[in-house]
Amino acid sequence: MPLNDKDCPFLCGAKGNIYRVVNGTELLKCPKCGIIYICKDFIDIGQYLFDKTSSTAYYALTEKYDKKTFIERIKLLKSYCYSGNILDIGTNCGTFLKYAKEQGYTAIGIDPNKEACKIGHSNGLDIIHGFFNEDFVRQTISKFDIVHMGDIIEHVNNPKEVLSQVFEVLKHGGLIMVVTPNIDSFLARKFQIKPNEHLVYFSRSTLSKALCDVGFNILSISTTSRYRDILDIDKGTTSLGLVENLFLKIIRALKLNDIVSLCLRRFANDEIMAIGIKE
Repeated sequence: MPLNDKDCPFLCGAKGNIYRVVNGTELLKCPKCGIIYICKDFIDIGQYLFDKTSSTAYYALTEKYDKKTFIERIKLLKSYCYSGNILDIGTNCGTFLKYAKEQGYTAIGIDPNKEACKIGHSNGLDIIHGFFNEDFVRQTISKFDIVHMGDIIEHVNNPKEVLSQVFEVLKHGGLIMVVTPNIDSFLARKFQIKPNEHLVYFSRSTLSKALCDVGFNILSISTTSRYRDILDIDKGTTSLGLVENLFLKIIRALKLNDIVSLCLRRFANDEIMAIGIKE
């Protein structure tokens, strides 16, 4: 659903006030619910179709760190649901699926990036080429035990509608895991405000509200950080200034990347992870 005249994406009846301006783009904050967003009727979906944003090359580079992140997430999910089938929305080349399968789940992914799907298929992974949309939902009502959405919900301008669709494809008692940048974190505000990709910016309270409003009960919600190599930060779509590039040069020269990466993992809290249940 396109937004008009600064309407809140939570459809709470309010219009956003300017929160900040980034590269000429206004970020708005709803005075009623607190969600931060970009009012944009159109986004370039080609960036997701043609291996531009979140490219397969980037995910190949970060896989050894993503493995640690995803295994931790899967173990957490196992504490709530030991077995069953998982849908990974926006799976790219299927790194999450790979480790979910190793932990005994039946794992299915969906992604619009054709090149990513090909790589996943070559590795024996079950990936559907396409978007998570109404057509997909109609074919998979009450099919899944778990839905994983890692760094996905911030890319849509209708987050509650998407979460409602996830609610529909889950079985009774099914789980959703959502991970998204934490707008209350300095690092997320510094590096994750990307007007061409990220349209909605969550705090713990606004993500909790979105999930509860569509019918989920919250089992856990916390701030977290993924495993990463700080030296890979300039390989993705994150824009770096002169200061950040100088910082990376110093880290490379002094070989401090492991220490800095560990500190970021422990203290950055630049992501929010929520688990909800359909009851």
